[in-house]
Amino acid sequence: MISESDSQAYRREGYLRVKGVFSPGEVQQFRQKIESLRTRAISEGIVMPVPRHPKVVLIIGDVLGMPEFKENRYVVFDDRIVDIAKRLLGDRLVYFGDSSIQTGEGLRGYHKDNIDRSNSDGLDWKGEYRLAQFGVYLQDHSKHGGGLKLRAGSHQHVSLREGPAMNIPSEIGDVLVWSSRITHSGNAVRLRAFPSLVLPPLLERFTPGFLRVPEEQERMVIFLTFGAPGPHVDRYIEHEAGREDCRDYWKRACVNSEIRSLAEGHGIELRQPIPEYGSLNPHHQA
Repeated sequence: MISESDSQAYRREGYLRVKGVFSPGEVQQFRQKIESLRTRAISEGIVMPVPRHPKVVLIIGDVLGMPEFKENRYVVFDDRIVDIAKRLLGDRLVYFGDSSIQTGEGLRGYHKDNIDRSNSDGLDWKGEYRLAQFGVYLQDHSKHGGGLKLRAGSHQHVSLREGPAMNIPSEIGDVLVWSSRITHSGNAVRLRAFPSLVLPPLLERFTPGFLRVPEEQERMVIFLTFGAPGPHVDRYIEHEAGREDCRDYWKRACVNSEIRSLAEGHGIELRQPIPEYGSLNPHHQA
């Protein structure tokens, strides 16, 4: 699915759109499972409220801790996802429970996810940086709002103003991959009168609904993070372990014999960043 030219494009631009990874039928199945999962999560009180965005639902816990996705190898261990990750990041992968599922319209604003996001002398900007986010957007964003906005090539710069801005025109079944150093924003807005115009996130926040191209369906996204062994990933994990919101997610994470077997079969190293990892998940086995 990934050619050498694709890998080169990822290293040059900092992102890659992989077309048609999942079939329309698989996408519809994912959406149905997320609806069921959301209902359960709300009833169990394992959602994170976002007061400024009442429509968004952030389900606490990583995908490995969500039995609804067991028959899909939790998406994390889907052969196609793993193949993409290895071709872009290398044959040795690290997974540390950094995944999530979101529904609804959420936060906007340009940002980077790496540790030294504002320090050009930091370790993140030395050597090849191999930590990436994966986004499985379960609706069309080629003609509709709600997708990923980023600045191409900005993974080479600390400044949030570098690189041409674009709304990624992902279609149903696509997988998006972007470097954790890239400047990006979620929930992109398209204007009815000028759908190709790329608005700054600040203006998007104040754009009234009647001027926007509506979302094709309710926004649903599966986010995954993979890294390659090395100091960049080590520092990232250590930093995230100090954040209370990340600790809440990791307490709902999961590793058990089945998950260990899936990871070993794909050559993926599993890490559990905090002592309480999986402590609130009934399917976890220490």
